[in-house]
Amino acid sequence: GGAIGKICDGDRLTLDALKGTLMVEADLSQRPAALISVRNTGFGRELFSALRTQAQHAEGGGGINPVRN
Repeated sequence: GGAIGKICDGDRLTLDALKGTLMVEADLSQRPAALISVRNTGFGRELFSALRTQAQHAEGGGGINPVRN
């Protein structure tokens, strides 16, 4: 629903990596919010679901702890 979600093919963008800015030469205020499609299946979700439940947060090292309850 943010501004980046409203950017369309053909919009002119200027990315300045040194300043950390992204400029869009388009009026995004009149565009509808982007629709977000969340899929909970496919692309290995079923295959790796057991690993995701065992993954630690980044603050905890971000690794997999197979002996954690």
